[in-house]
Amino acid sequence: MSLISPIISTSELCSLKVLISFNLKHFAKHPSPIGNDGWLFFVGEEHDSYLGKRPLTSKELDDFKKELEYRKKYLEQRNCEFYLVVAPIKANIYPEKVPHHEYRSLKASWGEQLIQYLSENSDVKTINLYDLLRKKKSTRPLYYKLDNHWNQLGAFYAGNEILNQIHSDLPAIKSNLIEDFNIRQKDTCSGNLVEMISYIWDAKECFYEIKPKTGFEAKYVDTEGYPIVKGFPYPGEYEIDKEIKGSHQPKLLVVSDSFGASLFPFLAEQFSRSVKIFDNWEYKLNEEIVEAENPDVVILLCLESGIRGMLKHLSYKTQKK
Repeated sequence: MSLISPIISTSELCSLKVLISFNLKHFAKHPSPIGNDGWLFFVGEEHDSYLGKRPLTSKELDDFKKELEYRKKYLEQRNCEFYLVVAPIKANIYPEKVPHHEYRSLKASWGEQLIQYLSENSDVKTINLYDLLRKKKSTRPLYYKLDNHWNQLGAFYAGNEILNQIHSDLPAIKSNLIEDFNIRQKDTCSGNLVEMISYIWDAKECFYEIKPKTGFEAKYVDTEGYPIVKGFPYPGEYEIDKEIKGSHQPKLLVVSDSFGASLFPFLAEQFSRSVKIFDNWEYKLNEEIVEAENPDVVILLCLESGIRGMLKHLSYKTQKK
């Protein structure tokens, strides 16, 4: 059996790039769907979630309900408010940018399916970002066209929606005022999706940088060094801590994925101490961290295409044992 050599000459590489670039631009031939106006999208679970493939089953929805209700009760016993936030995938906010040949078998994505089920069958507090982001996108882009994440403006609006919901339970927590922030923008050609095709997709987009006019009040502090999940590929992002010196505001714990990175600084402005944990897309309760931090608020932020990761670590079943 012969193998194709992975080593090619410079001229062959140039020819290959020209061929791939031609296919991308003219035929959109790439595993990552290329939509209107040069927008790139992930395949795999994000793609399936948008199209309505493999919808959450009755058993999965029941497991979500039992798990989240267990967490709510566990945290209530510690005088802590609990909120579930589902981060919408880009395609669900910008369906008009998705390739026209993509056919949706169901209108509700996995995240919308879960939020609707919980709102009808449980008292777990869910924060729905779908309507907000769909409304706000008419002003400026809220997601990157060359990356699957929301940009800083999208994160700002999402953070304010979360803070508004928390305010109803903890009046000391308020939303941030957009007029108190400077918004700077610049062109960029980077993003995790365009990196996957080696930057041969010739496109640019606007990058927003949003900072308080007087600087962030919450400052980064040394981490507590909570044990990192084995095999986590980004150990430097596992634990991030911020504090406002001398503040008597409530304390916050966020368990999230990569969507929490740009969101966290805006949330932290309203809390005396804030800790963000990126637990390898496991979305666990993380009891040892809860007990060490004794937070007043716990936010579980899950990208909708990854929410099934929570079902691999069910605390309510473990507790029964």
